Amino acid sequence: MPLPAAVGDYLDSIQVATTRACYAETLGRLIDVVGPGRPVCELTPEDYAAVMLRWDGAAAATWNRHLSALGSFTAWAQRREILAANPARHLSRREPARRGDRRLPEALLRTLLTGGGYALRERTLWTLLYETAGHAQALLALNVEDLDLGSRCARVASVRRAAEYVHWRDGAADLLPRLLAGRASGPVFLTGRRAPASGSRAPAPADADPGTGRGRLSYSRAEYLFKTSTAALDPRGRGWTLDQLRRTALRSAEAGGPAGPAPFGRTGPDRFPA
Repeated sequence: MPLPAAVGDYLDSIQVATTRACYAETLGRLIDVVGPGRPVCELTPEDYAAVMLRWDGAAAATWNRHLSALGSFTAWAQRREILAANPARHLSRREPARRGDRRLPEALLRTLLTGGGYALRERTLWTLLYETAGHAQALLALNVEDLDLGSRCARVASVRRAAEYVHWRDGAADLLPRLLAGRASGPVFLTGRRAPASGSRAPAPADADPGTGRGRLSYSRAEYLFKTSTAALDPRGRGWTLDQLRRTALRSAEAGGPAGPAPFGRTGPDRFPA
């Protein structure tokens, strides 16, 4: 049986209009990919893979919906003995990400952490967050005095201990000295402009660089810059959050990934390691 005729008969058998419309999109794509002259009995796993390639970057729920359409059509064709093998046998459903917990793809991480086009301050923060798996708020609260560049570690604020330490790898070790540019005190991450010296918007003395008068970079600003920078690389156009970058680092460490947080990235002694 020619594919268009089989698809038509199958769609006519679906009683729910919304399901029929959704499956019609998927099967219409199948006809476009293999051509209207292909008999159903000649469909292959490569044909189905080519169809699903269209939704490879989509959300897991979208991928699963279109895969269900192909699977349902396949089962229908097999019951009518017009298709023997299952062309969907090499494809599998995807696990939806939990709300607020999407992992950053590897290609995106490489672009953000090693690619050009991003400001030194942002690249340093993102790399430090990924290599330490530290909380963004704690890293933004760092002062130059908290850093031990030689030992690649820093003392961060902790609600559990008087002091807690994070350790980083080669990426942050290369970027931090360039960002500091010889500064010996004040916030590590600074705003691009001088902070007001007086009034309600003036920062506390501890949140301003004594040399330049620039204030500490806020979490809301850092989060905005990360989301807008990643939105253009996100198939959904929403971008990722700093917390999702941290969770990606934690999962990389759990999986034994080489680019994740440094070994023993968080320690608790009240002194810098020797």
